[in-house]
Amino acid sequence: MTEKDNLTVLQNALEDELLLQITKKMDLYDKKINEIFLTLEELQEIMILQIDEAKKIQNNFTELEIDAKISKAMEEFEYEIKRTQKIQKNKNSNLTIYFLIAIVFLILGLIIKA
Repeated sequence: MTEKDNLTVLQNALEDELLLQITKKMDLYDKKINEIFLTLEELQEIMILQIDEAKKIQNNFTELEIDAKISKAMEEFEYEIKRTQKIQKNKNSNLTIYFLIAIVFLILGLIIKA
């Protein structure tokens, strides 16, 4: 065998080895890329679940806010009714007192005139 034949054999062996290494690396890269996409898919599902949970919590919070506002409005309404009733009672009491004072003056006027 000549030196040129030896170099050709060595070149073919190196090409085969290089192709084998490239194929192994490509398989490894393919596996890693598939793992990355699977991880991204799992992260996407987790994010979707978190968004759904956040929406549920927000809706529940919104319902609680609405209930709280309704309760507060009802309390304010009841307070306003009670306050109005007290004012009305005071007005009625004041009118009764004024009416009694007027009657007393009328009676005094009748007694003095008589």
